[in-house]
Amino acid sequence: MARKTTKNGNSKTDVRYIVNDKGEKTEVVLPIGLYERLLDEIEELQDINDFDEAMEKGEWEDFEEVVRRIVL
Repeated sequence: MARKTTKNGNSKTDVRYIVNDKGEKTEVVLPIGLYERLLDEIEELQDINDFDEAMEKGEWEDFEEVVRRIVL
C-alpha cells in the first residue's frame, strides 16, 4: 500500500487522504478538532435516536416523578 497523502483543498477542514497504489482513497486523516466535533455530533444523534425510540415504545418517565422517587 502506498502511503501517499493528498489534501482535499479545503483549508477550513484540512482533511487528508491516504491512497493505495491505484490512487484509491483507503484512509482519512482528520485534524483533532474536526474529529472531536464529529464524535460530538454522533453522540448527539445517538441521544436523539434513543429518545425517539423510547417515545415510540413508551419507555419514558415523567421528570417530576423520577425526582420524587430519587428524593424520597
